[in-house]
Amino acid sequence: MSATADENSDQRITQEEMLAAVENLGAMLDLVTATAESMFEAVDEDGDGRVTAAEYARMIQAWTGREAPTDLAFARLDLNGDGELRRSEFVTPLGGVLGRGRR
Repeated sequence: MSATADENSDQRITQEEMLAAVENLGAMLDLVTATAESMFEAVDEDGDGRVTAAEYARMIQAWTGREAPTDLAFARLDLNGDGELRRSEFVTPLGGVLGRGRR
């Protein structure tokens, strides 16, 4: 955030620069949410509105280029523990990265 806030790259963040950065958080959150929505559509291979553990694992493998353990990450995203990710479970944690600082 400091690199983004330091608009004139003088290695110091003025109050005005910080206020401008905070104002932009909403737009950044909207962008993160839109990206997460698009990712959900791509990962939900069969279009049933749910991402299974297998679909999630294939996404991670496609993204990283190798197989990787995904059970723990999937379980953390699966907020209701039903073994599938609904759109809200998939999108909220990704958008929450920026939202945490605003609570």
